[in-house]
Amino acid sequence: MANVTQAIKDNIRITEYAEVIGFHPIRRKGQKESWCLAEHDSLVIKLDRSGHQWFVWNSQGVSGSIIDFAMAINGWDSATAISELRQYMGGRIPTPHSHPLPDPPKKELPSFVLPLQNSSHSRLKAYLCKTRGLDPRIVSELLKQEAIYQDSRNNVVFVGRDYDNEAKYASFRGTLSDIQFRGDVEGSNKEIGFSMNLVGQAPTRLFVCESPIDAMSVASMLEYFNRDSHSYAYLSLGGTASNALAYHLPHHPQINTIYLCQDNDEGGLKSRAACCKALEQLGYQGRLINKPPIGKDFNDDLLSLRHAQQEQTQQHIQTHSITR
Repeated sequence: MANVTQAIKDNIRITEYAEVIGFHPIRRKGQKESWCLAEHDSLVIKLDRSGHQWFVWNSQGVSGSIIDFAMAINGWDSATAISELRQYMGGRIPTPHSHPLPDPPKKELPSFVLPLQNSSHSRLKAYLCKTRGLDPRIVSELLKQEAIYQDSRNNVVFVGRDYDNEAKYASFRGTLSDIQFRGDVEGSNKEIGFSMNLVGQAPTRLFVCESPIDAMSVASMLEYFNRDSHSYAYLSLGGTASNALAYHLPHHPQINTIYLCQDNDEGGLKSRAACCKALEQLGYQGRLINKPPIGKDFNDDLLSLRHAQQEQTQQHIQTHSITR
């Protein structure tokens, strides 16, 4: 069976098979070896390091090889997908695309524009450093790098850049602790995500988290334990999909250790599994360490550390007070 599945992966391209079953792959603008489907623009097809096509279907949270594609697109189990693809590979299914249909026009994404900046960062600093317990030095560095800022509505904006150093992604989060307000800026490219010490750098170790605040929390915890946070890179997926990891890793063949730090819940578990699958497709050969948080996420863990530290300080003051 292993020989059959490998032969299927070696001989059937996802774009070819998609056309045969009636879909229309469209080459993505500005990307030589990347496609999406006209019918499903959240389904992205790329090449792995061995030259095989693989896919990520962001809206469905699935990814993988031609076999996984056949399962996802047709609703098949693995045995049915392998059987059908084996027949197709053997030439027993005709290919009705001798006269290809013209590509239908792709829906244009809205233009991406960063929100207007506020002249002050006071709300941002109060929220990130006091409410979220992040290291003020890390917050200050990111402000200087223009990786974060406070917008005109007093939200924190997290900016993601591509390898031309152009902002292509941004997410925002409200600074009022009693109201949850967050999202992505319209037109953002989810593949880019939010990163630290990654674009333009040559890190060998990478932490992968769901949110920007989780990534900043991991860096803050390293500093708390007197570890140099600059010795690592950090990537926020902007959720649970693995496409940001698949975008960044080919730019960093020197990375030899990846820590998967997604949330300690069902979504985080699925995200770690999706990243493992994506890394396998990319031919990643380094160390892969599952490192879920103790609490719900790493910001919860950081806040627990801060609270414990505060209680110890209060006990020390009470014990050694000059009034005693």
